[in-house]
Amino acid sequence: MLDPSRIPRVLEELRDTWEGQPRLSLPALFGALELRGIGWTSTDEELIQALQDLRATYPSRISQIEPGTCVRVQTDGSVVYIDHRDVITLPGGEVRPSVWHYASIDVCEVGRPLRLTTADGVNARLGVVEALNPMTIPRAGLSLNSTEGAAQPQPWFAADIDPHGVRLLIDIESEDSHPHAAPSAAETTSDRSIGDARDQARECRCMLGHDIHTWVQGRRETQHASRGWDRIGPVALNRLVIVDGRSLGRARAVWVLPQFSDLIW
Repeated sequence: MLDPSRIPRVLEELRDTWEGQPRLSLPALFGALELRGIGWTSTDEELIQALQDLRATYPSRISQIEPGTCVRVQTDGSVVYIDHRDVITLPGGEVRPSVWHYASIDVCEVGRPLRLTTADGVNARLGVVEALNPMTIPRAGLSLNSTEGAAQPQPWFAADIDPHGVRLLIDIESEDSHPHAAPSAAETTSDRSIGDARDQARECRCMLGHDIHTWVQGRRETQHASRGWDRIGPVALNRLVIVDGRSLGRARAVWVLPQFSDLIW
């Protein structure tokens, strides 16, 4: 007879893994394990290993992040990237992404509000966590800031940018020292060109993926624009960002955001 004392350990492993993906029914979780080779002839140790492997991709909680890795946090209101130092929030739509340093991860657990303490000591709540996905930062970078730890940072090319591979978040400073007046409401809601957005202010933040989104900070509001692109020049710190033959300005900071395929099968 097998030792009955093993049962609590196996059930604990199952619970920890299931808590990382509460949206799944228990039969669906068993289906994912079956595709990993777990069947009625599998041993308890093989089951535990498969559960741990699945939990490495979908953990139920995160308390610390090592350099060279990051965690993509899906909350009920936004997507949040966290590395060992920075937090990047992507609210979606017309809301401008934000980047800031943090001092500690207070609570990062599926089903609970994401809570961090900023570098200034402010308690930040960023929505209820729905999923956690640890990832390795591309090109063996130390952080999401693409220049950290690289003696000679390599530029990002069009072939590197893919909605299923990476996206780039770029702070751009226009070379135009005399910015034009802010556009009208009708202009801000239209799909105006990114070049026009460049003219509205000296600084903007853009997200480059399958499309390009720009957020230009005005005196009273932030203007958002988006469109597709055909050609883009190399993207690197302190280089001009050229999209479809037109300069948006010079890159002051570049963050790389690895994408995650939400497939357990």
